Amino acid sequence: MSAAPRPSDASKPLIYHFREGASPSAEMRPMLEGMGLRCELFNDPRALLLSLKNTEPAICLLDFSTAKIDVVTAVLRTIRSVLGEKLPIIALVPKGFQEKSPQLFGAKGATAAVERPVVPSELAQRLSYHVVTDALAAMQTESSGGLVLEEVPTPAVVTWLLDHVVPALVKIGAYVKFFDESERQLKFYTEKLEPFQDELIEMIKKLRRREEKVDLNQTLRLYGVANTRNLLTTMAVANATVPDSFAFDAKSGMPNHDPKAIIPYAIKLLERLGGEGSRFYQIAFSAGLVFDLLNRIANNELGERKRPIQRMIEAAFADGLRRIEKGLKLGKEVDDLAMAKHIISTIMMREAGKIVMAMVIVNYPEVRKFFEKKVVSHAFQLIAEQENFDVSHNLVGALLCQAAPNLSEAFQAVLFCDVQVTLKAPGDRQIQDLAAFCRSL
Repeated sequence: MSAAPRPSDASKPLIYHFREGASPSAEMRPMLEGMGLRCELFNDPRALLLSLKNTEPAICLLDFSTAKIDVVTAVLRTIRSVLGEKLPIIALVPKGFQEKSPQLFGAKGATAAVERPVVPSELAQRLSYHVVTDALAAMQTESSGGLVLEEVPTPAVVTWLLDHVVPALVKIGAYVKFFDESERQLKFYTEKLEPFQDELIEMIKKLRRREEKVDLNQTLRLYGVANTRNLLTTMAVANATVPDSFAFDAKSGMPNHDPKAIIPYAIKLLERLGGEGSRFYQIAFSAGLVFDLLNRIANNELGERKRPIQRMIEAAFADGLRRIEKGLKLGKEVDDLAMAKHIISTIMMREAGKIVMAMVIVNYPEVRKFFEKKVVSHAFQLIAEQENFDVSHNLVGALLCQAAPNLSEAFQAVLFCDVQVTLKAPGDRQIQDLAAFCRSL
């Protein structure tokens, strides 16, 4: 059974803690409540899973420091299969556990790990990535020596990114979701395209030259999952940049935006990296989509500068694709290189960061040409960009990663791709290896 939760302020973030066994971990409740959080303790996996069906906590803590690790692993897999990746899961693990069991972390596993015995400041740091309380903020300040940092103006590039690109990516992300089962995928597309039900049914009738009595779901099945995805994504990109611009032509019955014109980079990257059956298709499509969005923003907002920027986008995409293909070929021979699929997102988002810099800073393309002509080291490039523009392309690329659908796991690799660093947090070895590998291409 689960231990009964104590009465607490309902406005505080709710944390679930699961420890399989006779009794939940006694020290966790006062520790979490001291951080300004509500805590509900479970020792019965059935009670935990039943509660998750009705209540969504801010974070779930799963304790792997028990004798029955297989039970906790089953709970982790069940949560991910039911809720997907949206619920942050922090694993409480014995020392060295994460290195021995890397398969339990990542896209379909735990979000992060904290070693036992739990150090409150370390747990607070992990929790603060997902929830905000005054107590957590105070602990962060205390752990930094009590320093109060002066407010630093946001760099112009970051402000522009947050105003122009991130909101569009968030809107698009609601329409770019992938499911393992084709029926679930088709149901998702049907729900999103319901506002255009009549137009789509008529369009399919014209394309097939047959009068068929079918509903929207059957219509999309006839149209094909890939075609439907491209059409839905085209609608999302068009409306995210020019609101309500997507429509069906009254005369022809066809969409007024052609996917090949609106999302060419997503389509091309997907085709070049194996197509629909590829294990990389979700990442490839999503990474290409960022280039499509930047290309459309350049076309709509940059006036006379749009053609030079669009040529830069074309060149960056081609160079990124060349290095991706080289990296995937070499990556097959590197046994310890985890997260191989993120070679795509790491390389492409690093290039996308440079494009955003060029869209905001007029002389940035000339700076890039100087770096390439003089063969300036990656580390020096970052220093020069930081000194001159208050931000570097790798940080911009990492921000894009966190906002873009399906790419968030690679943000650290993008951040550290241009400079060699030593990361000490549990599980960061694979990030470090990925960054170094992409840097070598």
